[in-house]
Parts: sequence; C-alpha cells; structure tokens
Amino acid sequence: MFSRHISGTLARNSQPNFTHVFTKNKFLLSQCRSYTRLAAARSWSSGKFSWLCNRRLNSWFREHGVQLVCLCIKQLELIAAQHIRRSIEIFQLYEKLWDEVALKELIKSWRQRTYHKTKKYLFGTAGVSAYNWDFEQITDEKLQSFVHEIDEIYKLLDSTLMCSQCHERLVVDVIQIGVNYCNCQGNKPVTAACRADIIIGESWEPFIEREDMIIWRRLESDTGLYAYKVYGSFSDVSAADFLQVQLDVEYRKEWDNTAKELKVIETDPVTQSIEGYHNDIIYWEMIWPRLFANRDYVYQRKSVHNKDNNIVVIASKATDHPKAPSRTDTHRVNTYWSYMVIKSYKDFYKPGIEFGLTYFDDPGVSIPSAVTLWVAMSGLPDYLCRMRQATREYQHYKSNRDKAFTTAILDQSNNCGTSKGEKTKKQSQTNETDNSQKDSSKTEREPLNSPKKIHKISDIKENDEYGELDPMQEEDQGFLNYFFLTRLFA
Repeated sequence: MFSRHISGTLARNSQPNFTHVFTKNKFLLSQCRSYTRLAAARSWSSGKFSWLCNRRLNSWFREHGVQLVCLCIKQLELIAAQHIRRSIEIFQLYEKLWDEVALKELIKSWRQRTYHKTKKYLFGTAGVSAYNWDFEQITDEKLQSFVHEIDEIYKLLDSTLMCSQCHERLVVDVIQIGVNYCNCQGNKPVTAACRADIIIGESWEPFIEREDMIIWRRLESDTGLYAYKVYGSFSDVSAADFLQVQLDVEYRKEWDNTAKELKVIETDPVTQSIEGYHNDIIYWEMIWPRLFANRDYVYQRKSVHNKDNNIVVIASKATDHPKAPSRTDTHRVNTYWSYMVIKSYKDFYKPGIEFGLTYFDDPGVSIPSAVTLWVAMSGLPDYLCRMRQATREYQHYKSNRDKAFTTAILDQSNNCGTSKGEKTKKQSQTNETDNSQKDSSKTEREPLNSPKKIHKISDIKENDEYGELDPMQEEDQGFLNYFFLTRLFA
C-alpha cells in the first residue's frame, strides 16, 4: 500500500516534463517528414522537366533538321557570292583606275602567289600551266630603245671622265698604261672624285677602271642596291664570237666555275625560225659560299642582230616558268634585269668590238657595304677577263666539239660494222671441229675496229683534245667568284 502510494506520487511529479519532451520530438518528426516530401517532389519535377525538354528537342531536330541544313548551305552560298562579287568589283575598280602596266603587274603578282600553292589549289591556276609568250614578251620596241646605248655611253664618258679644260681623261681608281690623264693641277693626275663638280646631276658615278674596261654604278633608291654599267673595248675578239659566248649555255658551263646548273628551259616558237633572233627562257643556279644558299634565276633572254649596222642587242629580265618552280635548297632571285649592246669596229666576224652592259639584281641578302665594295672591285674585273679569254678560245672549243661529234658518228658506224663481222666469225667457228684451232682463235689479238678498241682510242683522243678537267669543287671556290657581280653576262 505504501509502495503504491510512492509510485503514484513519482508519476504525478514527473508527468509534465515527459509530456513536454514527447510533444517536442513529435513536432520535429513532422517537420522532417514535410521536408523529405518537398525534396522528393522537387527532384521528381526536375527530372520530369529535363526528360520532357530532351524529348521535345529530339523531336524538333527530327522534324526540322533538313530545313536547318538547307539554311546553313544557303548562308554559306550567300557569303561566297558576296566575296566573289566583292572581288569582281575590286578588279573592275582597279581596271578603271590603273593603266595597262599596273594591271599586268597585278596579274603577275596573283600568278606568283597562286603558282606556289599546294596541289589541291591548282584548279584555280589552270590557265597558268603554260608559259604565255605574248604576255611575258620582251617587245621589239624595248630592244630598239637600246640601239643607241653606245652613243649614250660616249656622252657619259665626256660628262664624268673628261676634264672640261684640257679634255683629257680623269683617273677613276687606278692609273692605266697608255691613257693620257689630266694634269691641270700639277704633276699628279686629277681623279674623278676630286672633280665632282663636273658630274653634278649625273646619276651614274665612275667606279672601276681596268684594261679596256670602265664601270659605273648607280644607287637604286627603292632597294638601296647598286646598278652597274660596263663599257669595254676589245680589239682581239670578234663580235660573232663574243655573241656566241653570251648565248651558248653549254660553253658557259665550261669556263664559268660559278654556274652549277645552266640550261635552256623553253624557246619561243615564233622567233625560233627567224635568223638573227633568239628568245629563250633560261634557268641558272649560281654557287654561293657555304654560309649562304645558292641563288637561282629564271629569266627570259632575247637577242636581235641588226646586220645593217652590225649591232646586237641582248635584253634579259626575271620571269616565272612552270618547268622551274622555286626550290627549298636555293634562293630564287626575282628582281633581275640587264641589257647589252655589242658593236663591231668594222666587220662582224673580224676582231674588234665595243660593248655596253647595264645590269641590276637583288640577291636577297644583306651584305656589309665594305664587303660588297671589295667583292665588286676584285671579282668583276676578274670575271670580265675570264670572259674575254673564253671568247678568244671559242673557235678552238667549237672545232673540238665538231671533231668530237664527227668521231662519235664514225664510232657508231664502226660499231655497227664490227657487230656484223663478229656474227659471221662466230658462225664459222661453230663449223670448225679442230680443238687446236679453237684454242688458237681464243688467243688471237683483238681486232682494231672492235668496240673496246674504238672506245679506248676515242678516250685517248678526247684526253688529248680537252685535257683532264678537274671536277668543280664547290667548297674550294673563292669568295670573289660567287656574288652578284659575276653574273653580268648571263
């Protein structure tokens, strides 16, 4: 009884706290359930929304995909048409604003750019696959403008190298034997540099004087390089031989050790059959020192011989040709021009000529002015002397070449006759049964007209006529033989 009373009292005292805790926990549980239901609803709604969006997008692309591709194609065609129309409008504008020369330069530059593209773009340059002689031609009017070059050089001599008082020669760089120089200022000859007042207004300045040769130079403002003008008077060579030395590329490779490769790419079919005309496309690779890449040229060379006054004009200019594209191991010289006038004293085939040459090219490398000056003053006279000696020996070279050609024909005919004789001899040997005769036939002396003997004899003749020619060693070439001044008579 007593214990029941105590337990009842304890229960009444503790009931309020227990009820409060239970009520508070019940409220928290209800809040957690509500948050859980809300999160589940949100996740379900977002998943359903993304699923609906993907489904609608897929169905839209399936329905409108073809139309979308068509719209993209039309847009690209519109952009391409706008570019083509803009190019045509620019071309028409340039055609109206520019003259014919500028338009040709534009087309030429476009051809140069498109020609060097890869093969997948060659369909755009199908019209440039062949050389256009009509478009790239050196005109006859241009050649005729150089006919009076010798007379112009005479005027240049009077204005730059003659004293206005005593009318005697002025010294250029060194005194030459047999020349009467001016002594107006005493015993010491007057130099052209000291008398600069008499050449005011002249663009050509005296540069080098050697035996029978005078050289001027002129600074080209657009490139900062010099153009050179040469006047020579050779009494020991004929104009005919001098002309052939300029035109014969095979002979040029014999005496010019800087020409690694020199060949005629194409000849103008129109002027090929005309006497006194030569119009060729030349490829020339020139050896440079090891520190530099070799320079190569592709240029058109046209020459005309006027027999009435015995004057020959040779003009050259750089061009492009499909058979000679730019190479990676050489540097292509794109700026090059020259013109030469050859005039005989009396007879075209007898010794005695005078010539004038004006020349310029851009080798595409920056060389110190001191080195350029040294190379010019040393290499150019040496080259001219070698060219003069080659002209003297041209007839000997021509006769040896004709002999070699005749010997080759005779060798070919002898080889044909020898082959027939050998067949007959073999047939007769098969009919013989005597072993001793067979052994003796093996030890017979080789016929004189056999192919081996003929080959040996021809080799001996060639060695006697030409001599043993050492192969050209590129690394042993001197520094003077490489630079641009050695290319004057290409």
